[in-house]
Order: sequence, then C-alpha cells, then structure tokens
Amino acid sequence: MMSKIYDIWFHELKISIYVKKLLLEKVTSFKMIYEADAPIYYSWGLTKQAIDLIEASKRQLDQAKCILLECEKEAIEIIGYYDEYYPILLKEIPDSPMVIYVKGRKEYLKDPMIALVGARKCTEYGYRMARYLSKELSEYGMTIVSGMAMGVDAASHQGAIKVGKTIAVLGTGVNVCYPECNRRLYNELLETECLISEYPPHTMPRAYHFPRRNRIISGLCYGTVVIEAAVRSGSLITAQLALDYGREVYAVPGESKMSYGTNELIASGAKCTISAQDIIDELPNGIGIKNKIIKKNSDKMHNQLAQAERIVYAYVSQEPILLEELKELLESTQLSYERLNTSLLQLEVKGLIKRLPGERYVRI
Repeated sequence: MMSKIYDIWFHELKISIYVKKLLLEKVTSFKMIYEADAPIYYSWGLTKQAIDLIEASKRQLDQAKCILLECEKEAIEIIGYYDEYYPILLKEIPDSPMVIYVKGRKEYLKDPMIALVGARKCTEYGYRMARYLSKELSEYGMTIVSGMAMGVDAASHQGAIKVGKTIAVLGTGVNVCYPECNRRLYNELLETECLISEYPPHTMPRAYHFPRRNRIISGLCYGTVVIEAAVRSGSLITAQLALDYGREVYAVPGESKMSYGTNELIASGAKCTISAQDIIDELPNGIGIKNKIIKKNSDKMHNQLAQAERIVYAYVSQEPILLEELKELLESTQLSYERLNTSLLQLEVKGLIKRLPGERYVRI
C-alpha cells in the first residue's frame, strides 16, 4: 500500500497534463519519476520550470501520506494509472486522471460501460426513459455509468441496481454524499455497486469539479446517452466530450423544453434512441454484450422502425396530440411535413399509434 504514495504524489503534482503524459512514456511507475533527478528530467525533455515544480513537490510528500492514511481509514481503494484495474478506455483520453479513488466493486471498472446522463430537473418522461434504458442495457451486460446527480442520473443508477451493475462518478470524495437528497441512493451504491472519483477523501463539492467529473464519465464508456438536456447544459458538455474522444453519442427525443438539447443533438447527427437495441446496434463487436431475448412483440416492432418513425413515435404519448402540435414540436428535428405524415401512417399500420377524430394521435 505504501507504493501508492507515489501514485497520489504524481496525481496531485501541479504540472500540466501534457507534461504528465510525456513522463508516462518514459517510465513504468510513478516511483521512478519521484526518484529521478534533474539531469534525467532534462534528458526526458522537461523544462526548468517543470523540473522546479517536481523537485519542490518532493518536499511535500507528507500530503500524499495523509491522503493514503485517510484512504486506509475509510476503506477507499487507490487505483493508479499503471494498475490492472485502471480502465483501458479512460487511458485513451488526453486528460485522464493519474489516480481514481474507489469504494465498492472495483471489478466493475473492467466491464463494458455505457454512460446515461441528463437533466437534474427532468420530467416524468425523462425519469421513466432513464430507468427503462438503464434496466434494458443492464440486461445486455452493460455497466451503467452516471454522476449520481438528481433526476436522470439518479434514475439511471436505480434502473440498473436491480438487474445489473452501475458506477457513480462523483465530483466529491467518494466518502462524501452529494447531493444530500440522494443519501438513500448513495447508501445503496455503497452497499452493492461502485463509486469512483479523482478527488481525495473528504473533498467537498465545488462548481468546477463537475465539468471535470464529466470527462471521466464519457471517458470510461463506449458511448454516452443523453436523456433530456436544456440548451448549454452539463449533459451536452459530456456529449461533446464523448465526441471529442471518438465515442458514440445517443439522444432520446422528447416534446418538452427539457428535450431541446437532445433534439438538437439528433439534428446534428446523434443517434436517435428510444430503446436499448438502438444503442447496442452501434457498439463495437467483442465487448461482452449478452444476447438478450426481447419478448414483447411491441419491442421487436420498435427495433424495426425507421429513423423518422422513431422520432415521431417518441413525440406521441398516451395523451392525444393534435397534428398541428406535432408539426410545431418536430420543427427542431428538421423533419418535413411529408415525412411526418408518412411516418404517422406507418406507425398506425404497425399498430403502435391510433388516429382519433380531429387529426389527433395517441399511442396504443
């Protein structure tokens, strides 16, 4: 365990991530970096400024020792960049953390993962979709990753807990519950699932922690699913990070203002998603996805829907909606009036919706 001191020391070292990644190409452990001297640092291509920062930090090793002692006291595991449990996909992002702190099932970090993120103040529709998709994806063997925030994040964890696995990436220390209203969920995750953070024990929430946390959520996963997001929301930042990392982005369409962001994502090329199958179909082969038998005929039908039909179907609910209202709601998706009418007809033929008097439509 004492070797973890050097992992913590390097993680806390105040030099740029570019310099850190450069050093990782030269060594096989953080201890080698700590024990090197100025001539070696120069031979590795470091500047005098970087070398001075490293040498000064060596005199502050007690800080790393304190963090290590707190981890032992709180039963927190320290997963360094060179450890076998450090996630492979996370290493691929340009600003991966040098250490992650873990409470719970660290073996989950070797599973195929998918991120589900969305609005904290989500609608009932967003909450139900998050639970539904996380449950379905769990049944395929995917581990669900989210940020334990209110709303969509909490629903995503809850949908997975009963049938599969879930990882919560925190913007605090892993022994800190935030927000407090999620205390019950936090305790459930502690008992059976996995919580991770790049922040040491007892770290309290700060506004800038959460955008940083989002890069880990997207970096861990083969893809990110956005379920309700207002324009310029944190969920859209997570989606953009996933795109930057070359990962898949999926978005669930919706009819409320909370879906403006997801509808824009779809218009920009994100995969329109209303079922787990939409997501599974886009993931790379050989990542351990289970063959799930879909029993309901309606689910089979959903999987066969064309892209335009999926979008229209997502906007039709158990409450009748006027054709004119549908046209207005679908303006952001750039779906033409002709495609809308064709899609409504196809959905009606397939028995998924019903046309009512007065040009109104309702799900069956």
